[in-house]
Amino acid sequence: MVDGFQVEDVARLLHAAIPEWQSQVLVPVKISGGMTNQNYCVKVADATYFVRIASEGSERLGIFRDDEYQANRIAGNLGVAPDVCYYLPGKKILVTTYVQGRVIGTEEFQDRHRLQQVVDILKTIHQTTPNVRRFSVFDMVADYYGLVRQRDAALGQRISRLLAWMEAHSNYLPTIPMGLCHNDLLAANFVCQEESNHRLWLVDWEYAGIGTPYFDLANFASNQQLSSDLERLMLELYFGPDDLDYQVAAIHVMRLWSDLREALWAFVQQYISLLDFDFTRYGEGYLLRVEQRLADPATNQAHQVLMNRNTRNGTSH
Repeated sequence: MVDGFQVEDVARLLHAAIPEWQSQVLVPVKISGGMTNQNYCVKVADATYFVRIASEGSERLGIFRDDEYQANRIAGNLGVAPDVCYYLPGKKILVTTYVQGRVIGTEEFQDRHRLQQVVDILKTIHQTTPNVRRFSVFDMVADYYGLVRQRDAALGQRISRLLAWMEAHSNYLPTIPMGLCHNDLLAANFVCQEESNHRLWLVDWEYAGIGTPYFDLANFASNQQLSSDLERLMLELYFGPDDLDYQVAAIHVMRLWSDLREALWAFVQQYISLLDFDFTRYGEGYLLRVEQRLADPATNQAHQVLMNRNTRNGTSH
């Protein structure tokens, strides 16, 4: 599969790939914003579909298309994601129902009702354990870091100093219980369907896998830059009022891993992607977050809370 499709190319590709559409007039419209794939809204007769065409090299980012399909299918069955209509692994194409709505802005998550909607979605998927790959942010960071270090020695040394602290201080992070996690909770992956009582849908399941809910929560909090008060509210909505200081400490430290994963992801994309996007600038923004958080005394305080917790239940990664 190559990047840079024209609309007529997409129509021909889908005509050839999906027998039921061969006699139909297809009207594809490019959807902007994707940083790994090319996405289209495709009208077929009286129905509208979302079509994702995977970009080359995405497997180097740790994306497994079969697992993406399975996770999206399960999430669709649970009513939190659009339903999968077609999956064509040989063509790297995933087709789902099209949700008519708008992408949520980060600022909208500064609201208790929105946070409750997100928590409800996450608790729904976290309680399932489909047969998909295991997701470990620690392993993904190691893989990305290996690629970055090969290409840019100076950047590799800069990241190495951050990783040394993080690896030494993250042994008490909780990684259980395990369940289906989305692992890419950017605001752009939430779609609001206003005509359906402002229902939220979660899309883009490329990085989904069996992992720890703590990463999903930290990933969401970091990507939306939640304040400490909103982060605490989110955790109270998710876990309840008990033991919140521990939950807050765990998310505080896990946010380091979320931000470093995002930074490294962007640097790897800069090497492999053909999309017209400034991945280096994007990655630098997240790397700066890691450096600032490591310099914050609250990080050492959070680590102390984790260390003081009895670890006999095997919470280290």
